[in-house]
Amino acid sequence: MTDLEFKQQVLDTKSSSFCAAKWYNATIWLGSGMTTSCHHPPAHLVNIDKVRANPRLLHNTDQKKEDRRKMIAGERPGGCEYCWKIEDMGSDAVSDRVYKSKIYPIEALNEAFETPADADVNLRTLEIAFDRTCQFACSYCNPAFSSTWVRDIRNLGTAVDLDRLLDSINGLEIDLYTSNESVGLQAEYIRDGLVWDDWTNNVERLLDSRKFRTIHIMNTINALCLYSLDQFLECIMNWKREHGRDAVSFTLNILRFPSFQSPLVLPDELRTVFRQRLEVWLDAWWDSEFLHEHEVNHVQRLIDYLDIVKTPHSEAFDRPRLLNDFKQFYTQYDQRRGKCFDLTFPALKPWYDSL
Repeated sequence: MTDLEFKQQVLDTKSSSFCAAKWYNATIWLGSGMTTSCHHPPAHLVNIDKVRANPRLLHNTDQKKEDRRKMIAGERPGGCEYCWKIEDMGSDAVSDRVYKSKIYPIEALNEAFETPADADVNLRTLEIAFDRTCQFACSYCNPAFSSTWVRDIRNLGTAVDLDRLLDSINGLEIDLYTSNESVGLQAEYIRDGLVWDDWTNNVERLLDSRKFRTIHIMNTINALCLYSLDQFLECIMNWKREHGRDAVSFTLNILRFPSFQSPLVLPDELRTVFRQRLEVWLDAWWDSEFLHEHEVNHVQRLIDYLDIVKTPHSEAFDRPRLLNDFKQFYTQYDQRRGKCFDLTFPALKPWYDSL
């Protein structure tokens, strides 16, 4: 069953907005006391007093229960706008509610849909952050999720201890997740604290160890990464050719917040250039044995997104304000991080200087 068939035959037969993540998945940040059903909706606070009385409310919050009610009724929860933007591009567009649901048995999807919206449901998957310690200060992140952002200095954090990691997982079946979406200087600019050569060497060492089922590379698609995204995808394909299709997997998650870093802030002519690069890349790899179906779909929907969608979410788009925020942010970012936008993204310089 293809991803589109799964949407049409499994999800949409329940309701046109049903997503199993609202029942079975949670991302929880213990440091801030916030949660959400996946990384797309805005996070909301957990009611600590209610959790003391009923620990299952750590996941089954009032917000999630209201969203479940809407999904059962075929209504669209506002926080899930990322998926609605994708699906509104066309009847064959596949949003992340497919991928967030497909990981569970169909029987579990049926059970979720038939369960009263206000019932407390047990989690099946959990992403949990115990605190905000992070050695990176990615340009689109913020102090709630990065200690390096809090301290606002460079090169803060603990180096990754690969030996300890590899020694600790003997005999376990592990999937490893990492993030990146550009190459070289662009990657080091966008994800402050990342060293491109170190990151690629670490990925290659982990692949060579053959101790992981899959290394998942999560791409956060922002205005700056489009500059070298096609080159980054080519890097991933080189790893796939060497280690096998399933050794490496990638997803393209389109940034919406902060809005001024959305790829939609770019002028039409630059979006067209970057879109055409991705079209060339996808045409070259379309029939490759090394691409998963979801990877083809993610690249195609980004191409369509750059062509069709005009605003990242319903509360945007005051374009003059976003352009001003873009310029002010990266001016300060360069000063604080010791970087240079013009030298890192020369093709963007004429547009950037005009802001």
